[in-house]
Amino acid sequence: MAFGMVAFGNKAGEAIFRGLQYAEKISWNCIGGFTVLAYMDKNGKFKSFETQRGGTRTLFTEGEETGVNPPEELSNSRIAGLIAGGPDRLEPLTQFLAYKDNVGIITGHRIPTYNSVNNKPINQEILSHIEKGLTANEAIDKVFDENPECDTGLLSIDMKGNIGMRNSEKVLRNIESIGYAKRSNSENKIEVLLNEIFPHQETAELAAETAFSVMNFKEEKNIEIIVRAGTKINHGKEDIVKVDNNLIAKEIYTTDINLLKGLQVCIVPYKNSKIIQNDNIIGKLDIEAIVNLQDGIIKDLEGQSEVKLTIKGVSD
Repeated sequence: MAFGMVAFGNKAGEAIFRGLQYAEKISWNCIGGFTVLAYMDKNGKFKSFETQRGGTRTLFTEGEETGVNPPEELSNSRIAGLIAGGPDRLEPLTQFLAYKDNVGIITGHRIPTYNSVNNKPINQEILSHIEKGLTANEAIDKVFDENPECDTGLLSIDMKGNIGMRNSEKVLRNIESIGYAKRSNSENKIEVLLNEIFPHQETAELAAETAFSVMNFKEEKNIEIIVRAGTKINHGKEDIVKVDNNLIAKEIYTTDINLLKGLQVCIVPYKNSKIIQNDNIIGKLDIEAIVNLQDGIIKDLEGQSEVKLTIKGVSD
């Protein structure tokens, strides 16, 4: 009946968008229709985007173009949540994703607007308890303890990144197609809750893993070494490239002694060759090139007189 996700940490907004986007590609039934996504902007206020049909393909547009990437402000948000499902839900769509500035976001599946025993939409009631001082976990437990027969399962997140999750006793007794997954570390948190989307648990796990990967991705500037024609290849016990202060390869070693005889078409230096500069290992070779060797001397590198090859950190 719906797909809910919340995230706290690095690129939370982009993470939940990509998680849903991937879920739409691998699953079927109640998905790819309406979507509401809320995020905290750079001023600490919540904003939202919504669509009735098309899911992530129509959530953001530029003129007549659909399927565009989310705005940078949303992508970089540290708190975000969404709800998604089939098409043509009752307006306003924001009723299904409760959020309030300086409080938090409530999402979930089935009927998030179910009237509680206090005759309030249950998602709004949880939000009000967070506003009064309860954590997201405490607020959701309090309301679900008071409403064991409500027809919903919800995720709550507060401004400190606390996340609560509960399915009602009624839902747990009767609904078999529930999917739930979470990922967390010291910096980032993500949780997914859904039902009537198949395969249910696999979709939840893959959406959570996709989103968590976005949150934990560390973009590093590529370091490149230069390998030139005319460089001599030496035999050694390890694949090694020694570079100067300008990252130009001056000595290259291979474990394959056969490459030093006659005309050879081969890959040298080899992937994961140690890159040594001033007697220090600065990385390992990541990108290779096919070269022509004549008696251990590089004649050309993929038809070029020199190439730049990317290296990766020693710990990668």
